[in-house]
Amino acid sequence: MFIVGVDEVPGIYDMSGERQYLHSNHFGSITGVTEESVNIKGRKDYTLFGVIRDKSGNVDTALAFIGREHYEEIGLTYIRARISMNHHRDDS
Repeated sequence: MFIVGVDEVPGIYDMSGERQYLHSNHFGSITGVTEESVNIKGRKDYTLFGVIRDKSGNVDTALAFIGREHYEEIGLTYIRARISMNHHRDDS
């Protein structure tokens, strides 16, 4: 894995032997993933508070809003010293 700095999103992410290239916006949020062959695997778009607005394809990484780990199974994002619930959950 290649990492530029402490708060930088890794540009190359190796997931089970398959190299992926992560693309991020100015906030550090992961907005796309491409393969070595330059094929687009998936894209994500977020609201200002980190809710996934649109998702297409397969974005195979735990990194999400502001480049932090998102635990989809519990709907929480780890932001350094705290965990954030940055989505609306409708259990009705």
